[in-house]
Amino acid sequence: MSIHNFKEKIKDFVGSEKGKDFFVVGIILLASVFSFGLGRLSISENSDRVKVGYDPDMLTASVGSLNGLPSANGSNTAGERVGGGSFFASKKGTKYYPVDCGAGQTLLETNKIFFSTSADAEKAGYSLSTACK
Repeated sequence: MSIHNFKEKIKDFVGSEKGKDFFVVGIILLASVFSFGLGRLSISENSDRVKVGYDPDMLTASVGSLNGLPSANGSNTAGERVGGGSFFASKKGTKYYPVDCGAGQTLLETNKIFFSTSADAEKAGYSLSTACK
């Protein structure tokens, strides 16, 4: 096979529908590899990364009523966070959870009510979740 015949075959392939499809796929693959490389370059080793978590000391307690009226101690309403609370419950539920228990983490923040002690939670009519014992 001579070089002239080889060049003719390449021209015929590039001009055909199959050749055009091959060219488009090649461009898409090159763009994908280039984009991935740029994404990897954008992450530097010395960058400040965001860490997601919670600090139990940041959670606070409130013994509020279920309807948002002042609580039994007269100072807080449902969902407020004051002091260093260790327990929470749902305004719509009957169970309370320690802040480090994973079972209650699916509760919506707007439905949470906080207690500083388990006795406060039980006094408000809640019982400890069996998943957190």
